[in-house]
Amino acid sequence: MNHYAPLGDVKSALNIYDTASDVRLFRLIEHVSRDIDDTCGRHFATKPEARIFPVIGGRGYFFIDDLLSLASLAADSEGDGTFDGETWTLGTDFVLQPENGWPKTKVLLLAGGQYRLPHEAKDRYIKITGIWGHGDGESASPWEASGATVSAATAISTTATVSAANIIQQGQTLLVGSEQMFVTAVNNGQSPSITVTRGVNGTTAAIQSSALASVALYPGRVCEGALALCKVRWNENPGITQERYADSSGYVRTQDYEAVMDRIFGRYVKRVV
Repeated sequence: MNHYAPLGDVKSALNIYDTASDVRLFRLIEHVSRDIDDTCGRHFATKPEARIFPVIGGRGYFFIDDLLSLASLAADSEGDGTFDGETWTLGTDFVLQPENGWPKTKVLLLAGGQYRLPHEAKDRYIKITGIWGHGDGESASPWEASGATVSAATAISTTATVSAANIIQQGQTLLVGSEQMFVTAVNNGQSPSITVTRGVNGTTAAIQSSALASVALYPGRVCEGALALCKVRWNENPGITQERYADSSGYVRTQDYEAVMDRIFGRYVKRVV
């Protein structure tokens, strides 16, 4: 769960200074953000989880989804679906490529390593546990310290207090400890607080006590592209209803919208190799 443009940035771009359209705009940003993911065939948010990959026989390498941080890599050499036959060691059995950039998209076996890929193709052969996502395209940890701390009394509370006002924005994704929170509302009053969706993107909600909050980073072109798409859609349909944006099956992509999408996001479309 993430947005590629905070609500405040979108409102500024549209010269909107009241709150009457906030609900519709928030839904619009969500729709545009998911449209970007679908068009590019990848996500820029970070998600810790295990994923399973096929291999093509006769190769000494295979391609993977965008990977920012590796926890483990195991192969199902026994063919029983348990992935306990082989555990590979980074730097000894394989390397991740590109070697000097992020995200990693390829696993290359080393000649001196202990393991080899099978000669025949396998649909489910490799299990990789790690943190997935494109991020900002520059770092293995695409987060920026906000300068604020967040406190949540329980792991299920959807309201968290913030140490300072006017720092966190509606629509940002925060990393607080190991938990990600999605900010759905902001109160910048005398006692600043935020309303959040807890434990998003595969993370686990936990009690937070004055924990440092970092803000998710994305490529600048992606953020600017999200703003441009929101402007196109809003100017075409300024009175569009919430339900229209909530239900993507009724969504119509116009020629102008497609032109912006192609111009900005063509470089991020995932290529199938």
